Amino acid sequence: MLLQLPYISVQHDWHEAIADVACAHDKPTNSTDTFWISAYGHGKGASIHTSVTVRKADSGHAGVELTGEGGMEVTLVNHKTIKISYPAQDISNVTVHAPRAAYKVTDSPTRIPKPINSIDVSPGGELFVVGGDAGDLKIGELDGGAIRRDLKGHFGDITTCRFFPSGQVILSGASDFQLRIWSALDGLNPVTLKGHRAASSRDGTIKLWECGKHGLHHCFVAPVACGGCSTFCTPGTFSPSFTVSLLLIHKGSAATISTLGNYATPVNKIAIGTVPSTLRGGGDVEVEVDSREVETEDKLLLAAVSDGSLRGIDLRSKAEVFATSAKSAASIACAYAPQWNLVVSGDAQGVINAWDLRDIRQYSTPGTIFELKPLVTFYRNEYPIQDVVISKDDKGAPVLFIATVDGAACQTSPLLSADPSSLRVTHEYSGFDMDPIANLRLLGKQGVVCAGRDGVMS
Repeated sequence: MLLQLPYISVQHDWHEAIADVACAHDKPTNSTDTFWISAYGHGKGASIHTSVTVRKADSGHAGVELTGEGGMEVTLVNHKTIKISYPAQDISNVTVHAPRAAYKVTDSPTRIPKPINSIDVSPGGELFVVGGDAGDLKIGELDGGAIRRDLKGHFGDITTCRFFPSGQVILSGASDFQLRIWSALDGLNPVTLKGHRAASSRDGTIKLWECGKHGLHHCFVAPVACGGCSTFCTPGTFSPSFTVSLLLIHKGSAATISTLGNYATPVNKIAIGTVPSTLRGGGDVEVEVDSREVETEDKLLLAAVSDGSLRGIDLRSKAEVFATSAKSAASIACAYAPQWNLVVSGDAQGVINAWDLRDIRQYSTPGTIFELKPLVTFYRNEYPIQDVVISKDDKGAPVLFIATVDGAACQTSPLLSADPSSLRVTHEYSGFDMDPIANLRLLGKQGVVCAGRDGVMS
């Protein structure tokens, strides 16, 4: 069953209306302002578009009071947080967060914000790296947004950038068919990985690299939409570009081990985590592992493919162990949380599926499509899903963070509820005015970091 989640949308700069009224000292009782709110639900007449009036108050949070219209209930928590309920559409206590800080990643001479295609935050939360068009790649300080250095080397659009677990090394990929490894400390680029064909935008390879001598270590066939890479340093989700590459840090000679997959359609994103015993490629059969490989024996690679399917590859055997059915909308985002055996994919029509990997059994005949029933299938609206991240709430239950093309970022209630129909949007992260969000990153209890095509990081 396809579940439609009721949700709200708020004027992206609503918090500025509150600040303007709160700071209007010259008119202590007459100052007012407004911002708009829309609520979307099920059926005919399910949406409402209304406004909230902000008035100066002698008491209360931030010295203002909020009054919603049309049955909209709005409560001020603090000057950057409100709670919204709209009982007519079963929307209750949705927490809306304004950005605590917003930085424009700019060209210093022009001060014009550049589009952001990818973002990552160092494991300690001190630094960020952002990649944009025409090779624009920058390292900055998360506290304050100051740019530390420009990383010069790519001449194509940056499609992915990630910190290594140490926080001192960065991996980037671009539409120039190159992967580059950088020092976050001094900006040096000691290694550039090259190995794609001239038509690599469609050469269909997922590559496992040995960085020591810049050689190709392992190659999976899986056509991709636009160029890039991913690291094998830690489980997580990475956005591919012309190729999706697993980076294997090891010194020694390099060689191509095998080529797998040969999908006839692009791969848009991958995720890596521990492989369940039920999906172990080759079962108990001894599999020869190349001596140069590091920590590939227990890893599962998931690939979101443009034919709408989700594919699973056992990195130990290099075998594809399952594939969900293809559908009309491309799968463009995926995430994997091994601690809950939970897999999530999002597609180009805004639909999200969540599966329990324990329900999957590998097929015995290569190419056989596994018909897997999701735990829950839902959508917020029909805008494409840009990114999904699985995390946990205050009670330790798995929840999902979602970023979309319409500039929305939100968080759901627990995914593993006994009643899937109870799934709801619980938090909305505002600040983007219909500008696509490239991706999002979590900072533990410190919050969420998003960046998008408007060149703003929040």
